[in-house]
Amino acid sequence: MSSTKKPTATREDVEREASHYILHELGDRLWAGTPVYDATSKLWTVPVHSLSLPKEVKLGQITVDARGAVIKAPTRHAIRSAFEKRRKKA
Repeated sequence: MSSTKKPTATREDVEREASHYILHELGDRLWAGTPVYDATSKLWTVPVHSLSLPKEVKLGQITVDARGAVIKAPTRHAIRSAFEKRRKKA
């Protein structure tokens, strides 16, 4: 029996789940960036961006497992702190 490193969730599934999480848990002025899959850890990472800052500014990151479930995400407080810190630089 061979083990596969291919995720069961697609990039679109992961982006949809991350976007849903962001909207309902972090706020409506944020958006999910492009998901990246790491075959070694079998996890997706999705950057969190603000609509008010340039798109290359990342405020945090959501970790999603290979099946598409959020397993780690920043808190509202962490996102707010990152936003304030980066807004002052801009």
